[in-house]
Amino acid sequence: MTLDQAAIHEAGHAVADYVLGLRCESVELTHHEVEQVEDHGQVMSANPQYGYKHDSKKAMNDTMRDASIACCAGLAAEHVICGVPLEVDNLNARADFANIIDFELRGMPIPGKRRGCVGDEGTWNYIEKTLRKARTLVPQHQDLIRKLADVLVERKKLSGEEVKLLLDEWRRPAVTTEPEAKPAPKNGKG
Repeated sequence: MTLDQAAIHEAGHAVADYVLGLRCESVELTHHEVEQVEDHGQVMSANPQYGYKHDSKKAMNDTMRDASIACCAGLAAEHVICGVPLEVDNLNARADFANIIDFELRGMPIPGKRRGCVGDEGTWNYIEKTLRKARTLVPQHQDLIRKLADVLVERKKLSGEEVKLLLDEWRRPAVTTEPEAKPAPKNGKG
């Protein structure tokens, strides 16, 4: 994986966190340490089960499902921007999929799954569906992903607050400084 592709992957996670209302705590490229850490980068996010105040079990499960989409958004960003296949056997996303399996282990119900074990075929079907959801999210925010990836390549690590400030700034409508229109004369003559 190239440095630019790693940046796209991690920016995909961070932007998905942002647009889904989740809290990114930091994003980092570890491309230069891949031999030691076995990852090209990481996004640290609040635990969807314990890192938010939920007023119901449904709200907690919804947050865990949104976090699952954010987990898949790294590979989805690679797919949309770099042409990487959107497949569950992609080695660059194995830790992301492990996070989703951990959510299930901690009690996140898999829609439509009534029996079976954690991490079974039903779980992988859910991950495939979640990848497709992330795939539809990425094109809508591709410009933010690219901009954040560029900053990541330059800086290597950003705090969650820095990510939020950058994304807020880039999403803010541009302010134009057009001259005010002159009022029409009252007598109808220009």
